[in-house]
Amino acid sequence: SSKIQLVAIMTTTSIDVAALQSLLPQAVIEFALKHFDTPPPLKQPFTTVALFADVSGFTKLSEAFASKGPQGAEELAFFLNRYMEQLVRHIARAGGDVFKFAGDAMLVLWVPNEDLIPEDVDPESDEAEQIINREIAVMAHRAVQTSIAIQNELDSADLTDGVTLSVKIGIGVGRATVLHVGGVYSRVEYFACGIPLMQAFNSEEKAKQGDIIVSPSVWKIINESFDGDLLEDDFVRITRQTKTVRNKSAKSKKGNSHHHLSDTHSFQKLLEKYIPAAVLPYLTRCQNSWSGELRLVTVLFVNVGVNLSNVQNIDSTSLDWIQQVITGI
Repeated sequence: SSKIQLVAIMTTTSIDVAALQSLLPQAVIEFALKHFDTPPPLKQPFTTVALFADVSGFTKLSEAFASKGPQGAEELAFFLNRYMEQLVRHIARAGGDVFKFAGDAMLVLWVPNEDLIPEDVDPESDEAEQIINREIAVMAHRAVQTSIAIQNELDSADLTDGVTLSVKIGIGVGRATVLHVGGVYSRVEYFACGIPLMQAFNSEEKAKQGDIIVSPSVWKIINESFDGDLLEDDFVRITRQTKTVRNKSAKSKKGNSHHHLSDTHSFQKLLEKYIPAAVLPYLTRCQNSWSGELRLVTVLFVNVGVNLSNVQNIDSTSLDWIQQVITGI
């Protein structure tokens, strides 16, 4: 019976691999699998559509629930989870992948599958570029289309008495780079930079509550399917959709995600490198329902002197310097 009891304890406290995967973008997982035996720093370039969504009303909502003490923390987590779940559901339905949560905002990327280019086509050829550009055009349409659906359903959503949440959305397109840095104490961090992120951030800055703003590059791709108002610097506020595009859900590759590794345990350890140590305890099968709590913490904010949102290209020297900074911290 003691052996049975030990097995039960190990089962309930083991890390949920599916939960690990849900916290990481698919593009990062696939890259990590291909380069699992190569130490950081690494660069991962690709063409992408970037969407930056900023939720307004979060501060007022937090203040409303903070006055309730521990119960307020649980209620706040509940309402925010319901709201974010609806956002993520719309995004996943359109094939987008949440790259990062930043407080009350999220960065979403649409990344073409690497197997989109046939094996007999040179990845660096003009033909390959044309294939990618056609897919990016479809993804840009899906990103704007799902943004309209999000605003129609979630703009000015009443979560509790006197508190509403609204979303501002900015969208960009172009070549981006993900930096995989760190490696100290079995921790790896990933950052994104490049033109599409710059465009998405600049678009969101021009937005008001309920707005969808696209960069000039995005508008050039989608202007035959949407109407919009021209803004300063040729950014465009989307007003309505005139042609629809078929959505394509983000397909998870959980069934064969660890085919490059010897076993599931190795796959789990690879993913854990990208997850903060403070988060891992809540991903055990016995604790993942207890992730909302009220805790006193000390926060250390370190500005490393690099604003990746304004960086278009990262050369090897810059990458090495960022690697030194992150490993030093």
